[in-house]
Amino acid sequence: MIESKEIPLLIKPVYREAEFCKPKKVLSKKFAEKIAREMNSKWAEITSKQVKAIIACFEGVRIDKNFNKEEQISRIVDENDGAIIVDNPTIQFELNSYTFKIRTTIAICYEGTSTKIWTRVLLDEEIANYDNIESLQDIYQKIGEECCKINKDYFSKIIIEAQEKSPEDLGKFIIMTFGVEDEKLGQYLELFDDPNLKLRDLFSTNKGAKKLFQNYYKTLFNKNDILQETDDDFWMTTAPSIVTKDGYLESNNVLFKIKVEDDGLFALGLGYDDSNDGVLAKLSSLDIAKLYAKKI
Repeated sequence: MIESKEIPLLIKPVYREAEFCKPKKVLSKKFAEKIAREMNSKWAEITSKQVKAIIACFEGVRIDKNFNKEEQISRIVDENDGAIIVDNPTIQFELNSYTFKIRTTIAICYEGTSTKIWTRVLLDEEIANYDNIESLQDIYQKIGEECCKINKDYFSKIIIEAQEKSPEDLGKFIIMTFGVEDEKLGQYLELFDDPNLKLRDLFSTNKGAKKLFQNYYKTLFNKNDILQETDDDFWMTTAPSIVTKDGYLESNNVLFKIKVEDDGLFALGLGYDDSNDGVLAKLSSLDIAKLYAKKI
């Protein structure tokens, strides 16, 4: 566990899950746009199914239908880089005194790469007690699986009707990211502004850094093997720009352990969050999602 007189706050941890699938025949942009319009036209039906799935998974859920209206819209975005994006409205619910926000997105790709069916789950409060981290991750995982499956079923049905074949499953991509209000962690992460710094070098020269990172990855991710580095198990950093509580624009480093396994890709992120609105985990996980989504 984290050894500290005061447990550092976890700032709005974010979970992203994607199902990657690829139609047997490459989609044209025109057909991708058609799929996007059809998926978008069914947003109310899709959202209703997702809400019912959430209620079925968890006892005591309270769905909030009166939050920010700007988040309760469905939209289509042409990114002009081989994908048409469909964003479904945000679902907000309360469970165990926490507020969760869920948004599902489908990136319909038309230049030979896979279609990505995303679910993002964001906790809207800070966490001061680490005892329920495993339970929180279970909640995230259940939501991600249920919501991705519902969107994927709709997409697959359209593809089957058009191509008479199901799209090929290419696996999952799961990203779990914690922003932590821990200045010591931030000081160590600042060292990665030097692009030549390797984590193993930091661990070998700074026992305090090694212990802190090991404790966090054990506590938050139940990982004891973080020192391992192979082609399928390695480290990388992102540096999203945030506005600090003091009003300064800064780029905070976030460290990710990337694990490639048979059933998918996993990214476990940790950063020091002193942003004014607790967005570090959200922004850094999006950076990782975009980076890898373009390659698959």
